[in-house]
Amino acid sequence: MNTRIVFSTFITTLIFTSQVFAQSLQDRLRPPLVAGHRGGTLDVSNNTLERFEEAIREGVEILEMDLRKTKDHVVIVFHDEKFKGQGAGCQRAVQDMTWEEVERCPLKLSGHKIPKFEDVLRMVNGRVVVNAEFKTADLIPAAVDLVAQNNALDWVYFQASSSQDEYRAARAQHPRVGLLVKANSEALFQWVLKLHDPYLVVIEMEKKFATKDRIAKVHAKGKLVSANSFKFGFDQELTGADCDKVYQRKIDIAVTNNIMGCLIQQREYFK
Repeated sequence: MNTRIVFSTFITTLIFTSQVFAQSLQDRLRPPLVAGHRGGTLDVSNNTLERFEEAIREGVEILEMDLRKTKDHVVIVFHDEKFKGQGAGCQRAVQDMTWEEVERCPLKLSGHKIPKFEDVLRMVNGRVVVNAEFKTADLIPAAVDLVAQNNALDWVYFQASSSQDEYRAARAQHPRVGLLVKANSEALFQWVLKLHDPYLVVIEMEKKFATKDRIAKVHAKGKLVSANSFKFGFDQELTGADCDKVYQRKIDIAVTNNIMGCLIQQREYFK
């Protein structure tokens, strides 16, 4: 291959990489955004490296995923409390299994393996934003440390759900890790609005709670609103999506089970 071509390709890649990693998390979160729920739950491979890679190819802007911790303190990407893999000894609670045991138990439907959170971070490598949910509070220190160690603070934020304790634990672990809080009551909503935290970047709301007035107050604070589009019409996401209903409310991030359907609605609604 021509040396000049190789050098030119290298320089182009270097410039692109430097531009990507120069962006802050706030810069990356420019609405409207499509977030793939577990990478897209209509696929049996959801919450796996294979599904996340496919979601990136499809054009998703945020990968939503779930975190749990094994018996030997390895942070993995998995939703349910109990593991349901193939093979003897694979029908157990995740917290009672070591990483080696989890690794030997492929998923029943897809045959894919459960990934470590660190492996997901290395695979994504800043190509899209990652939104990871703490399924248990005890994994917060390890998960936050992994993001810092992998230079991922500018493209990862964590769901502290509706727990003030989880929010405080994550913030204590790192002063600028990105966080999401789910405001599911007026008291919690008012508490969130009073926080002077530039790295609390997203406020999640349920369909009934996401009123025009509350959304406007969040935007006035310079933060984004997120909602699960499948809560607006679960059946519709089997064949299409309900992201247009999310965007109609001025909600910034639509978390969807159907990535392709949501991307089509995003383009149609904002063309």
